[in-house]
Amino acid sequence: MSVAVQPDIVGVVAQHVALRRSGDNYVGVCPFHAERTPSFFVFPGRQRWRCFGGCGISGYVSDFIARINSEPEPLPRKDEPAPGKRGMTITELAAGYGLSASFLYKLARANKLPGCRRLGWRFVCLREEFEDWIRAGGKD
Repeated sequence: MSVAVQPDIVGVVAQHVALRRSGDNYVGVCPFHAERTPSFFVFPGRQRWRCFGGCGISGYVSDFIARINSEPEPLPRKDEPAPGKRGMTITELAAGYGLSASFLYKLARANKLPGCRRLGWRFVCLREEFEDWIRAGGKD
């Protein structure tokens, strides 16, 4: 009988999140949502992690690896299927268009960003609808 050995959670998470020690645990900024105040905790004694902030998700090292490596699924347009169109995260849109990600997150949460839908723990937007919105001056 063989026992599967999982990698140390602190080592895995530290590859993606800047962690600092806080007592027996570690804390950092959550990689799964936009935030400024660290709310992402790693508990090495239990080999678990949890976000006490906006997303509130938690899990084991395998869950973290799956979430950090997941790709957003493209969203179809309301009027027609769009198999060739790729959904973009708000972070990608902000970087690509030189906009503030926190501003776009606020708009998406208020349902004022056309073509953006919440997909699990992140927002995904259709590039074409976002570009139309930009061309219109950022108005509904």
